[in-house]
Amino acid sequence: MRVIGLGVIVALIFVTLGEDAMPLIDSVSFLIVSGVSLGIMLMSFDREWRAGFAALRNADADRTELLMGQAAMVRLRSAVIVSGVIGTLIGVVIMTAYMSDPAVLGSAMAILLLTQVYALAIGFCILHPLAAALAHRLDELPD
Repeated sequence: MRVIGLGVIVALIFVTLGEDAMPLIDSVSFLIVSGVSLGIMLMSFDREWRAGFAALRNADADRTELLMGQAAMVRLRSAVIVSGVIGTLIGVVIMTAYMSDPAVLGSAMAILLLTQVYALAIGFCILHPLAAALAHRLDELPD
């Protein structure tokens, strides 16, 4: 159901906007969000984060795996939101550095805005529901 829910969100955005949705695709903004988030995750966890992600796939995960999975999702959501802020600041720096060149201002503004869009979409449309699902599975475990 999670995949279907995500598919519904993406489909509604692209169907509603039609051809106007193409400016929402920016590889630089996506690389900033994914790269900074991955770096934060690698610095935050040692090897435990792999076990945490395994809890998403493993229907028979124990309490420890579910707790690690939930911690990994919450930490990754925070990292994604932080990466959006970092991308916004990068966009502001690029804009202020090239104020005299209007051609660069558009791409800098795209980085500024789309890193936030990507960060919020990934953080609250993907990672938050995953963390909530792991918390729900954790609550269902017998004591």
